Amino acid sequence: MSEKYYRITSLHKKDIIKAFEDTEHEETVKQKVLEMTDEDMENLAGKLADDYCEQLFWNSLKTIFESKHL
Repeated sequence: MSEKYYRITSLHKKDIIKAFEDTEHEETVKQKVLEMTDEDMENLAGKLADDYCEQLFWNSLKTIFESKHL
């Protein structure tokens, strides 16, 4: 069995801005995002990864695999 890992997703500052498009906070979010450091982005990405793994990853993996391969 291969030990290779496959990338699922990534995070970019544009993603945060897109998440708030057409909301009352859009301009504030844009300003705040521009102020974010690489460390801020890494922390946010880590929290997103943890949240995804805790809430969605395993069920989504099972459902998608079953629909395509079983």
